[in-house]
Amino acid sequence: SYMIWRARSARAALLAIFVALFGFFMFAPRMHERYLYYPLVFLIPIALESEFLTSIFGVVSATFLFNLVYIKHLTDTSSYFPDQPNAALIGAASINLAVFFAVTAYGLLRTSAPLDDAARASTSGADR
Repeated sequence: SYMIWRARSARAALLAIFVALFGFFMFAPRMHERYLYYPLVFLIPIALESEFLTSIFGVVSATFLFNLVYIKHLTDTSSYFPDQPNAALIGAASINLAVFFAVTAYGLLRTSAPLDDAARASTSGADR
């Protein structure tokens, strides 16, 4: 909410929406793997503008693909939920958790930056 409130551009708003949807996927219980698709949709337009976000897009896409392949395997073997978390599941979840915190920090640092001259001029003109 803070990132959306502080968003001064469409790029910052898209990043905030990505963080919100990715957090929804990460922290809601028993989340279906299809809900990882929606954050990726909001990351695509801004991923091409930053090397950091391009790498985040690649990592999240890879974990999304792993998630789909793993769930497909479980569905085919009729054991939809694994009895015990294994190293692959813990690894993918840890990577996604690290990505969530990295992108959240990146977004907070970007939104807490002081206004540039153009943004300052447009906000001061609105106060008159």
